[in-house]
This record gives sequence, C-alpha cells and structure tokens, in this order.
Amino acid sequence: MMCWMMFFTDICDRQDNPEKHRGLKTGFKDFDRLLSPKQIVIGSLFVIGARPKMGKTTVLTEMAKNVSQQGKPVLLFSMEMTDKQLVERTLAQQTQINSDKFYQKLEEHEWDRLCNAIGRLKDEPNIWVDDTPGMSLQHIRSESRKIKRKVGDIGFIGVDYLTLMQAGKADRNDIAYGEITKGLKILAKELNTVVVLLVQLNRGLENRADKRPVPSDSRDTGQIEQDCDYWLGIYRDAVYHDNADETLTEMILRLNRHGKTGTVYVDQQGLSITPVDQYMAAYRAQPKREPKRYCEKSF
Repeated sequence: MMCWMMFFTDICDRQDNPEKHRGLKTGFKDFDRLLSPKQIVIGSLFVIGARPKMGKTTVLTEMAKNVSQQGKPVLLFSMEMTDKQLVERTLAQQTQINSDKFYQKLEEHEWDRLCNAIGRLKDEPNIWVDDTPGMSLQHIRSESRKIKRKVGDIGFIGVDYLTLMQAGKADRNDIAYGEITKGLKILAKELNTVVVLLVQLNRGLENRADKRPVPSDSRDTGQIEQDCDYWLGIYRDAVYHDNADETLTEMILRLNRHGKTGTVYVDQQGLSITPVDQYMAAYRAQPKREPKRYCEKSF
C-alpha cells in the first residue's frame, strides 16, 4: 500500500523525469497523442475488438514492431496465425513489401529492403512468438513469467485472440471467458506490463445502420467491460461500402479508465499502417453522396 508521502515523492520525481513515469507508447503518433500524458498505464488490460477483415491483427503486429523498436521486448501469443505467418507479416510491415511478393521473384531493391529489415530484427531480437494452438491462461501465465525472468521488463504481452483460447469449465461461455480476462488483468499487474487482448466481435453488429463497434459487441464476454482498462474498436467503412475510402481505418477508443476517449484515423495499406492528417481523414470518412441528377426540361 502506498502512503501519502510516498505518493508525494512520486509526483516530485515525475516533474524531473516525466518519461520514466509514463506508460506504454503504441508508436501510432496520433493515437499516443490521444492517450497523452499517461499513455497506456502499466498494469492495464487493453482490449482491441473488431469484426474480421478490419485489421486488428495488423494493429497488434504493427504495435509490436513499434514497441520493439523502442528497445522493449514484446511477447505475442498467437492462436490465429503460426509464428512463420507472423514473421512474414512483420517483414512485410518493416519493408513495405506486399507479402505476396515473398512467393514471387523479388526485384533487387526489394532484396535490399528485405536484407536490411532482417538485419535490424536480428540485431534487436525483441519480439517473442508463441503459436501453441488453443493455449490456456495457465500456459500464457507460465510462459510470460519465464520470459520476464529471462529478459526483464516486458513492453507488452499480446494475445490473439480470446475465443480461440482454451476456456475452463463453466455453465456459460461468458463466465469462462470472464475468468480469462480477469486472469490477464491480474497478469498485467503482476508483471508490471500491459496485456493487449484481441477480441472477435459478434456479427450482430452488422445488422445496425452504424456498424462501428462498441464494447457490448464482444462475443460471450460481458465481463470484459468490467475487467479492461481500455477498449479500442477497429473499423474500416470500405468493408461494407464499395464507395468508401479503401485504406482509411478508424481506431475508436470507446473506453479509457485513465483519460480521454475519441477516434483516430490511420491508413491501412496491405499489412502496413501509416499516419494521416486527422482533419483531412475526417473529411475522407464522410459518406460519399451520389451527385444530384438534373433532367432537361423542354419549354
């Protein structure tokens, strides 16, 4: 338990060493600005929810790349992709080369970018991947503690995704998955890190006029809103509308127990995420209206 004088000393230290006391930066410039000044508070459960094809795994792997480049180890538990697929995805992000090209003849400049990226990743082996199928909370807890003992502080732990995990026996799915989210929140506090949990959302949201995700769309996870500190929805209008901006992606922070909520726009091209001008992006996100048709009148 922290006494008042210890807290006062902590505040004094923040004045001299502000960066030391800030949380995790995602590396998404405009999103980090929304989370400023605390960033993602250490000890938090950060949930990313989306329907398929929205890019939630892309957001996770891009975030892993960004955090690892800050010199912080990242631990990814992937039940949706193999470690080979995640490495391929990371290289595509690092090189800005479409991953399909890895199965074709590469141009000389693409070889150069690929070799440079592999060299950087080899020199900074900060991303650890575990692709054990259907892993349990106990497995994640055990492996995370092992890595913590080996490398020290962990930037964040990523789990992709909740309903592919092996849940304990319970009368209802929401209770079983609730035990997992509660356990991941405890793990974040125990290891003094952030746990980023991906969640597949109910297809029922697609029956709404506005299909932007909200926390209650989480499948069999009513407990998740109580356990998480942050809830981020990923939305691409182009998935549903042919005339929408093809690359524009909305990162919608619906829940933030430590600060502001809001929407940040990024461009998602293939497996890469790039920043965009927020004012221009808000304009691009507006529904495209058909031009008004005029008919000629004869007099």
